[in-house]
Amino acid sequence: MLRKLGVDERMIDMALFKQIGIFFAFPLILALIHSVFGIKFINIILATMGMSSMAASIGLTLAFVAVIYGGYFLITYLCSRSIIRPVR
Repeated sequence: MLRKLGVDERMIDMALFKQIGIFFAFPLILALIHSVFGIKFINIILATMGMSSMAASIGLTLAFVAVIYGGYFLITYLCSRSIIRPVR
């Protein structure tokens, strides 16, 4: 529809990127909120057991999830962009 209205291809790509970004952001935000409460609970359990820091584990897990989720976002964007491109 945007193409029929005469919108530039770059603007169509940016609109697609933003739309997919929104669809990815909401579940990610919900997961982050859930994780914060989970980490607080685990810290209480670890403190009860006499263990203290788990920062390295959290950092490694965060990096791993960011790479996987970011890769999935990028693949989704590129595949979606190839679907909406006009056939030449």
